[in-house]
Amino acid sequence: MRYQADHKERTHQQIVETAARMFRKNGVVATGVVPLMKEAGLTQGGFYAHFPSKEALVREAATSAVNQTADGLRKVAEAAGGGVTALQALIEAYLSEGHIERTETGCALAAVGAELAREPQETRGAVMTATRKILSLIEVLLPEGTAEPRSVAGSVFGLMSGTLQLARLAPDPQEAQQLLQSGRKSAMRLVGVSS
Repeated sequence: MRYQADHKERTHQQIVETAARMFRKNGVVATGVVPLMKEAGLTQGGFYAHFPSKEALVREAATSAVNQTADGLRKVAEAAGGGVTALQALIEAYLSEGHIERTETGCALAAVGAELAREPQETRGAVMTATRKILSLIEVLLPEGTAEPRSVAGSVFGLMSGTLQLARLAPDPQEAQQLLQSGRKSAMRLVGVSS
């Protein structure tokens, strides 16, 4: 049977996308190669034609997931027109009820950041490179004259990611909503803007 010229590339991307979803849903450690390949509709043996190890897949899938978050936040900011208005829209989109419910497709850092921090240096470095896209986006949206904008951007995103984690832990939807609301207000105060 002959495959199309881009078959291997499409299959590779299918594995990466499936892994990114499953890692966010179940965790990196809890997601084995066999169920992952089954979910992708492929055989376990085909895994090693695409990746030398699970670590290599984790690196690529986590980086891809963080890049997706950065792209989504950039689109939100662009639609809001830039500046503080765009920053507020970005914060509200990230700290939304919908994001709580979209663990599989939401921010990988909020879903499995603690696990990724235990990965080898090469993987952590790749994920951090992707994360810097989010930090840079926040930085350019900060009010003009913000002191130490890079540091403030890191603090804002750390607050956002941590707030999302807490809201996902809350067994009561009303408590989760209160955490999100408090996180949105705190993030805006952190940048010197009352919401």
